[in-house]
Amino acid sequence: MNRLLLTAVLISTAGCGGSDGPTLYPTKGTLTKGGEPLANVTVTFAPEKGPSSAGRTNDEGKFILLSQTGKAGAVAGKHKVILADAGTSALSGPIDMSNPETREAMMNQRSSALQGSKRGELKTEDTEKFPKEYGNAAKTPFEFTVEEKSNEFDLMIP
Repeated sequence: MNRLLLTAVLISTAGCGGSDGPTLYPTKGTLTKGGEPLANVTVTFAPEKGPSSAGRTNDEGKFILLSQTGKAGAVAGKHKVILADAGTSALSGPIDMSNPETREAMMNQRSSALQGSKRGELKTEDTEKFPKEYGNAAKTPFEFTVEEKSNEFDLMIP
């Protein structure tokens, strides 16, 4: 009887994904406006299902996504991409995701950008960095598909 109970428990938990969360795929990119890099912008990938992921652009407009779980990457599938002005201090140089301080700083930036009251709505103010529709999930023209591989996206604002 104990073996039967143990087998039932193992079978019922096998497909749950455990505490590791969903599978994430490395996702990075560059944000430009008129061909020039945009620094200090929080880029959030909001999927149809699963946790969102976000990263902050450095002085070269480059970003690497971290999911809500704190791990690097994004879930596979279609994502609306939302932008929010992240302030005045850009991350500069290459981003080292193995550095715990860098990861913590990016998680703090991601968290502060997601203070909106509804899913897909970011805390943002009027900015001249980009048009307002880029800060709204319902209106953003950016939609990208994260695939089950390493992903790199060029986000270009005319």
